[in-house]
Amino acid sequence: MEISMMRKRAFALQGCLLALLALGACTEEAAQTAAPGGALRVGAVLGETDATGFALADAPRSFSFPRDHGPHSAFRSEWWYLTATLEDASAAEFGVQFTLFRQAVAPPLPEQGAQDDNRWATPQVFLGHLAVTDVARGDHREAERFARGHPALAGARAEPFAVWLEDWRLFAEDDGDGWRLQASSGAESGDFAIDLRLASDAPVYFQGEQGLSRKGPGQASYYYSMPRMAASGTVMLDDRAVQVRGTGWLDREWSTSVLSAGQLGWDWFALKLDDGRSLMAFQLRREDGQRDPFDQGLLV
Repeated sequence: MEISMMRKRAFALQGCLLALLALGACTEEAAQTAAPGGALRVGAVLGETDATGFALADAPRSFSFPRDHGPHSAFRSEWWYLTATLEDASAAEFGVQFTLFRQAVAPPLPEQGAQDDNRWATPQVFLGHLAVTDVARGDHREAERFARGHPALAGARAEPFAVWLEDWRLFAEDDGDGWRLQASSGAESGDFAIDLRLASDAPVYFQGEQGLSRKGPGQASYYYSMPRMAASGTVMLDDRAVQVRGTGWLDREWSTSVLSAGQLGWDWFALKLDDGRSLMAFQLRREDGQRDPFDQGLLV
């Protein structure tokens, strides 16, 4: 049994506050979500009770691809979360993680349509996290970035599928045969780069109730997964290029309000079992330390 992923998603939410402050888009109400020391309370963003102007994940829906791989800007929050477990020719193990998080600082405005030529007229902020681990050498490196939504800086589109933050890109190949992740850290994060091709013959798997993943009374997200995507390519660590192969796991979620009162966040993990099955499970962290009745899992 191989543990393919284990992570906490709070880093993206903490980074969101920094992005809002740096870009001058932080309202007084958003600033009040800061905890002592500048950290962001997870529930203050994903548990925001004022959903005025945003769409809600409140009932099962019909999904359509590739459209739903792309953005859902009517919702407050959204993320593309890709992790991969890889090996080189000598069976040395490597891990890769890429996340792009979209956060709206205000509801979409009706006038922001095709007739609006101002590409800065957007409430969207994007933040990304990139990491690679060389297991045998005990070498873990990571980088993060923030940018306001703008075609030259950061964004997402459905057809042809692409999400990007500066030169970090996850996109559909021109031949339509799979996706590609291309990203490099820059020297400030310890030089590393990733170039992976990803393909999947398996269907998309919907979490929760036909893709409606409930996190509490009246709180939910739309959530689907693509486990065991065939992955191959190159991991670059300083001047060392390593050819790797393995599997990737893509998670997609979007919502306006996910967490309920008393919930602080969640922990997520996935297992790739030796018999070919895949298991996803998450637990919601509560202020009272008790188990939450909305903890969930999926066995594929």
